[in-house]
Amino acid sequence: MRGDPNAGGHRGVELHSAHTVVRNCYFKDFKSPSYETQAIAGWNGPGPYLIENNYLEASGENIIFGGSLARIPNLVPSDITIRRNHLYKPLEWCPWHPSYAGVRMLVKNLFELKNAARVLVEENIMEHNWMQAQNGFAVLLTVRTEYGQMPWAVVEDVTFRRNIIRHSGGGVNLMGRDDLGGYTGITRRILFEDNLIYGIDSGTWGGEGRMFQVLQGVEDLVINHNTLRQNKHPMIFDGRLSRGVVFTNNIIPMNNYGIIGSGTAQGFPTFAVYCPDIIVAGNVFAGGMASRYPANNYFPPDLGSVGFVNLSADDYRLSPASPYRKAGTDGKDVGANIDAILAATAAVIQ
Repeated sequence: MRGDPNAGGHRGVELHSAHTVVRNCYFKDFKSPSYETQAIAGWNGPGPYLIENNYLEASGENIIFGGSLARIPNLVPSDITIRRNHLYKPLEWCPWHPSYAGVRMLVKNLFELKNAARVLVEENIMEHNWMQAQNGFAVLLTVRTEYGQMPWAVVEDVTFRRNIIRHSGGGVNLMGRDDLGGYTGITRRILFEDNLIYGIDSGTWGGEGRMFQVLQGVEDLVINHNTLRQNKHPMIFDGRLSRGVVFTNNIIPMNNYGIIGSGTAQGFPTFAVYCPDIIVAGNVFAGGMASRYPANNYFPPDLGSVGFVNLSADDYRLSPASPYRKAGTDGKDVGANIDAILAATAAVIQ
């Protein structure tokens, strides 16, 4: 499926359906300089959905669920599996890249959930996203009730595992309540585990360079065994209290920012205001301030001291000499299982 190479196209598939599979497909040129486009979008069907082994190219959102008013009352797209896809924005759309083709496309993000439940996102590669029509985050888990018309909307029971997300102005933006809908809806029970996210760089791609942004009280957010590299904030909180946050066994640079909140200093002062029951353990906080965090974390002076196989070549496997092998709270290596991720995504880009 493709849009016109010059005029573009609005949308590849609308999933207003149940029991639907999109597999082994190629979506190209869903692009526009003036309106929002998607390769795959769904907001008025119950699911289940399987999206597997596709190339998905779109300037707006490559995949989105929610974002428009569901005509079926109480509908939440559910039981969604998104596996081994390549979500990609060509650099010829990016105005400051050398390959820019001269037409500035309306760019938003690579993956977005605004109303969805029981979602598994695994073994995908998501790459190239920059600040343009949005603030540059690659992934958005931000519940939206369409200005209060869908108070039942949720983003819940979402698992991200063994994905590679790279080359974007921001990592993941989460919103617990819809601030445009009277703080209705809820985002809860979110797991990020065993992912490699790198090249999150505001200098290259615009945006804020943040890895995780947590707004308006997300519930039960678990971030465990990920290898992460961004050029600014590792995590920032704002708005309502977030309950049940767990941040364990990750490798991440602190970049003189640390984990902060809006108006609060990094570490313990932020935890007290925004996430008082947070668990922070077993992490490698490269360049971090040990006095601001629980004692059962690690604080090498920089990423170069972690012991990666080849940091300059983006080889984030831990070398045999790394002190963080088998140093996690569960006896595993700190960070993601890079070998498993590379094996799972080996055939995604063809």
